[in-house]
Amino acid sequence: EESEAPLIVPPFPSFSPGQMGKVEAYLAEHSFTDWGFDVFEFDAVAEGHSLWFVSMILLHYYNLVGAFALDARKLSRLLVRAERGYCYDPRRPNVYHNHRHGADVALTVFHYCNNPVMAQALDGTHGLALLLAAAFHDYRHPGLNNACLVAARAPLALTYNDQSVLENFHAAESWRLMARPEHQLLASLPADAKGAFRKEFIKVI
Repeated sequence: EESEAPLIVPPFPSFSPGQMGKVEAYLAEHSFTDWGFDVFEFDAVAEGHSLWFVSMILLHYYNLVGAFALDARKLSRLLVRAERGYCYDPRRPNVYHNHRHGADVALTVFHYCNNPVMAQALDGTHGLALLLAAAFHDYRHPGLNNACLVAARAPLALTYNDQSVLENFHAAESWRLMARPEHQLLASLPADAKGAFRKEFIKVI
């Protein structure tokens, strides 16, 4: 039986050594690459930062941080902000479409990417866009579906002309967050690479 490559577990910015020790101990005991990995349990161990840890670990697992020369500090800030703002109104948390759901979907996509057939079809740009889109795919979800928003003639439905309302909204809001100067991960990439990433990111969401 093949042994798994050791996971790189970056330290969460505000965690003490004791807090990080709990996260590392959990990941040593529960296989991150196991289909049955419990994101809800892990989120409790990670004190609500499952999206941050899952995203950071996956991007390091595939060496996408190094391959694209991503600024780790900007990436960290981006993921912290995404966790805080994943629900449309943080004062009224969405019980399903929240940061844990983003982490869970990112892990599911990770399993698909590990399939040899799919892995051969992906290049670095596709992989980066796919994993980040999975993590951000429901960013700022209002807790209502497209049919409800369209029927109510909600402002979001009017903005997106009743067409894939939430999908367009999530992609636009995610990109707006990533475009902030303090979050710009792809600043060093040439324009064509940025364009390819944006196209794939939007398409996946």
